[in-house]
Amino acid sequence: MKGLRRALSFLTRLPVPSETLTSVELARAIAWFPAAGLVIGGFVAGVFWVTAQGLSPTLSASLAVLTGAAMTGGFHEDGLGDTFDALGGGWSRDEMLSIMKDSRQGTFGVLAIVGTVLVRVTALAALPVNVGVWTLLLAHSLARGAVVGVMVVSAPVATSGLGASYARELHRPTAVVSSLLAAGAAVVVWGVNGLLVVGVLVIVVAVFMIWVHGKIGGYTGDILGAAEQFGEMTILAMAVFMVGQGWELVRWLPVV
Repeated sequence: MKGLRRALSFLTRLPVPSETLTSVELARAIAWFPAAGLVIGGFVAGVFWVTAQGLSPTLSASLAVLTGAAMTGGFHEDGLGDTFDALGGGWSRDEMLSIMKDSRQGTFGVLAIVGTVLVRVTALAALPVNVGVWTLLLAHSLARGAVVGVMVVSAPVATSGLGASYARELHRPTAVVSSLLAAGAAVVVWGVNGLLVVGVLVIVVAVFMIWVHGKIGGYTGDILGAAEQFGEMTILAMAVFMVGQGWELVRWLPVV
């Protein structure tokens, strides 16, 4: 469980014991990102379920999404904003990377953050409470599994520094297993229809990364954060689609 604790320490503001990690130790913790997503999703789903007992769907969905952002300190949202500021506002690769390192948010970044919050809130508000609870658990785990998958198949922009060292030290077989287990969670929640969720998620993240590679030639930490946000949005949107088609959660899941 040391890997899970380290992943939670890196990804969240939860009061877990922190430590100074070597690149090897952090690289090993990366495989625990989907498990950390389950913990985060559990808190978010709990807030959604409790507030949905007496508040409107939109308000309970808003509080749940904001809980997730608060738990991570806006970690992924910040990455999304920096990514779109850079890719939308830079003309050259070097200019894009320079903008990405700027902590200030520009118009493209603000629009991206507002957009992802709106999509997640409206999608979650459209779901029945029971479906929303299980989908939140899946979204937070599988979206981080997608991030692990990106790190397996892609390469960092920089050839030196922490990001490059994490990529070098990443144990790819373990990371692949971690991503596959996260994908399996979709089947646990939606049955065979979960394979469609995984397929659409892979397509969305792949298209995003192809665009990114065309712009700067690899990933950065900010781009991984953006990929996580695309993952959450995709899974929640797919849940709305499946509910609209009359598709149900697997029957043995408890009703909450």
